[in-house]
Amino acid sequence: MKKKQKKALHGEAGSFAIDLAKYITTGVIVTALFKDFGENTIIIYFTGIISIVFFFGIGLLSINERRNNYGKYNHGILNTGNITYRCINLVQLYRKRIS
Repeated sequence: MKKKQKKALHGEAGSFAIDLAKYITTGVIVTALFKDFGENTIIIYFTGIISIVFFFGIGLLSINERRNNYGKYNHGILNTGNITYRCINLVQLYRKRIS
């Protein structure tokens, strides 16, 4: 698989997992509001929270994997091409003016 395809796959998988967590959140809340499950309410909330945390974590890890492996972020510095270098140059010019 090509590098661009892997990047797109990681991004889409991460977005899908986060969307799934949002849908589960909405489903659990709306279902609990409209229907009383009695003793099973705690079980529904517990399984909903576990699945929300799982899918949200998987989504964040997948998006982070895409950013780390494919150069969107490089050593904690936002790497957007010319903008980064322009900012660094502006800081250097400012420091020269002060000193």
